Amino acid sequence: MSRGYQMSRTWVDDPDVYMRCQIVADKLLTALESHNESLGMMMSAYLLKRMPGIRTVHLNLEGDMTEHDFDVA
Repeated sequence: MSRGYQMSRTWVDDPDVYMRCQIVADKLLTALESHNESLGMMMSAYLLKRMPGIRTVHLNLEGDMTEHDFDVA
């Protein structure tokens, strides 16, 4: 991610923390869909580390990772 990342239709040169969490949330969605428990736990741990107080991850199921959203306490 430090070299940039393709976020849905947009290239982002330097994603901020929120964008990085959206990228990770997209990988979490992939893990859930493919029943990859270890990847799911790693992505969840990343989110917990980068967003202290996170309560909910709202995943967009229509393919646009920029629409993933988070509830933080």
